[in-house]
Amino acid sequence: MKAISIFIIFLSIVACRSTKESFTSNEEKPAIAIGDNSQNTLDWNGTYSGTMPCADCEGIKTLITLNSDLTCKVSRIYMGESNNVFTDSGTFSWDETKSKITLQLENDDKKLNQYLVGENVLIKLDVNGKLIESNLSEMYQLSKIENNSNLTNKHWTLFELNGELIDTSRDPHLILHTEENRVTGNGGCNSFSGNYWLEENSKIIFSQLLSTKKYCLDVDYENRFMNVLQETNNYSLDGDTLTFYNRELIPLAKLVYNP
Repeated sequence: MKAISIFIIFLSIVACRSTKESFTSNEEKPAIAIGDNSQNTLDWNGTYSGTMPCADCEGIKTLITLNSDLTCKVSRIYMGESNNVFTDSGTFSWDETKSKITLQLENDDKKLNQYLVGENVLIKLDVNGKLIESNLSEMYQLSKIENNSNLTNKHWTLFELNGELIDTSRDPHLILHTEENRVTGNGGCNSFSGNYWLEENSKIIFSQLLSTKKYCLDVDYENRFMNVLQETNNYSLDGDTLTFYNRELIPLAKLVYNP
């Protein structure tokens, strides 16, 4: 009987130890789950703007648009050289951590187009996918600009110029096309086209504006309209009214949305 009792106690100890080891093993083993990351927690799709450092120019104004279908568009202006806008389109992919992206553009080395995706910011990385450490590190950040769908691809009719109401019967207007940042319009007599550039804090810049050369005696505001576009630096939207301002935030022109 004594031997049987000892054997029963031994089995109980082994069973308890096995249960404890099993519990400890299960407790220490991490659960398989998808954690939070930039791709699934941030509102990353949209347009980012900033000025990147440049070795042989004053800086590179940069716009990057990321779309939810993993396509992208990059526009650049090389400051001090010209106001030409260089645009490239392509796709992008996420890395395994879902926190970095690589732009795959037709004319660029993808190693030069790696970015860390943060809250309303893209941070350019070096060729090894690391943060760039220099005294210009802040210039490698692009800030997300507000959704401009209420501004672009719409027919805006000019009705006030330098505080003066003008005749709208000739339909002086402009359209800001999202495709390649092109602006087209009419000054009341001549058609014009060029480029525009949107930045954070409601900044807008027009460049490379060209127009036809028809002569119209009954339109006295066309040249002033074109000059105002050259001076424009900011804008505001109030319902269906678009206002352009100069650098001192003096209103220059008002336009109304004309569906």
